[in-house]
Amino acid sequence: METFRKSIISGRLRYFFVAVVMVSLIFLAACSTTAKRGSDDRGQDQTRTDERGTPTQDTEMMGPPEPLGPPTPPAPEQFGPEVPRQRSVVVVLGPGMARGFAHAGALRALHEAKIPISAILGTEIGSLMAGLYASNPNINQFDWMLMRFKRNVLTTRENVFTKVFEKSGRLPIDRELERAFGNKQLQDTTIPVRVAIEFKNSGLAVVPNRGRLSEAVRAALAVPGVLDAASWEGALAVSAENSKPFLIEEARDLNLGPVLLIDVGTNSRTGNGHKSADLVVTPDLSGISENDFEKATEISYRGKGAVNAKITEIRNLLKEFQE
Repeated sequence: METFRKSIISGRLRYFFVAVVMVSLIFLAACSTTAKRGSDDRGQDQTRTDERGTPTQDTEMMGPPEPLGPPTPPAPEQFGPEVPRQRSVVVVLGPGMARGFAHAGALRALHEAKIPISAILGTEIGSLMAGLYASNPNINQFDWMLMRFKRNVLTTRENVFTKVFEKSGRLPIDRELERAFGNKQLQDTTIPVRVAIEFKNSGLAVVPNRGRLSEAVRAALAVPGVLDAASWEGALAVSAENSKPFLIEEARDLNLGPVLLIDVGTNSRTGNGHKSADLVVTPDLSGISENDFEKATEISYRGKGAVNAKITEIRNLLKEFQE
């Protein structure tokens, strides 16, 4: 019995000593963590910053003051004239109906050559090209939208029954222009756009900078004998192909860069109005009439080739305007 009692006491003593050891170890670990934290806090307290935000120290500290190096110094002041900005061309697109599909190729050539366009102006078919491109200078989107404007859309005479069966007497051209432009205004395009409109039987041409884009282009496309007259500002309006075939002066008044004219008209329209353009591109459209809408792809290809042949001259022209 005595032996049993001694064994119980001995077991209890062992458990007691083990508990004392464990408590001691926990106490030592806690003291070590507290000391380390206090050392870190003292190290942080020693860090100061000057008025520029650069770290400084009251006492010597090991390692560089900035883990990623010293702060970037402020940019030095620049003196002398400002660096000239990249100039862009103002493109003027002339009339020509089906021949005007050369404008599409010309715009693609400028896009591929990375020649920026600051504004675009057009007369007759040039107004359609100008409106489509100015609304969305994405050249692929431009080509896709242009595919909707074929012969049966751009003419009235071949669709004499269309007005009867279209709701509200609308023509296909009205429907397609609304689909392309919606309620967009002339002043809301991505790049500035201008089109030429002539009031019927007056000879008075206007170049609006405000108003609904679809209505302006519709009036600008109304070539007598090809497409019915349209309404602009409450009056009948037609294309200004004869009174204002090239909006060169209007383009120059914008003061947005050198004026590049794309002339796709017939011989009776060329020559006049070219003098004030900085550069004129006349695609070779021999053998193609204003009614050859079925040759749109070939016409566009010729327009692209004509501009590609002038790319060096266009770049030189931009350099001259930068100086």
